[in-house]
Amino acid sequence: MLSLLESDSNVIYRINSLADFIPSRNVLRYYSSGKEFSLFAPAARCLLLLIEKQGNIVDKKILMQKGWEEHGVCVSPNTYYQNISNIRKTLNNIIPEQDIVTTVKRSGLIIKNSVDIEIIDGKPLQTVSDINDKWQFHHSSAFKQSMAVFISLLSLALSLYFYFLQIL
Repeated sequence: MLSLLESDSNVIYRINSLADFIPSRNVLRYYSSGKEFSLFAPAARCLLLLIEKQGNIVDKKILMQKGWEEHGVCVSPNTYYQNISNIRKTLNNIIPEQDIVTTVKRSGLIIKNSVDIEIIDGKPLQTVSDINDKWQFHHSSAFKQSMAVFISLLSLALSLYFYFLQIL
């Protein structure tokens, strides 16, 4: 798997075939509908680390280090717990009744190997709005080109009309 330092901006992690996690955008989204839920950057970094370490318990101190301290921020345990709660709530909105992130008492957090995580990468990310924007741009450009040709032909036709009026 890619590490936090090598993370490709186009990588998507598909969780249980229902949710997509897009670390480069700090987003969890429904795979089927594309509806997106934003995560705070530290929470996204913690989720990415848990995904990378799937099947292994990740200590709270390591999560706090990767989520905040490596980015120059010291936080209280309360902030850590709020962000982990945010990850769980967001995942529960998309994948109800499945504990994706599990607490191991006095040890840390884990995403168990029973959770299916598929890595999807390579192509630039496209959202429905990206596709709509391209479609509108393409059609507006085509419309502009068509109008330019029409105006040119109309101008030519009028010039020829007035030219022949002068001759007759």
